Amino acid sequence: WLEEQNFLERKVIVRGDSQLVIKQMFSYWRIKKGSYAKVARQAKQKRRRFSSMVGNWIPRKKNMVCDRLSKR
Repeated sequence: WLEEQNFLERKVIVRGDSQLVIKQMFSYWRIKKGSYAKVARQAKQKRRRFSSMVGNWIPRKKNMVCDRLSKR
């Protein structure tokens, strides 16, 4: 969707409550093996298409409303 909206050259901030996803997506942690590894590598590869994309981890305890909505 971001590509279709021509966001490749804009600053994009990805916020998420999964520390694992954010840290792996933005190369702070390695992607090891597991059922998610293939998808994680694909997402990381897509991230490289953007000129300015950063990740921001938000702990669940600081994001309770969104956490509840995601479980609906």
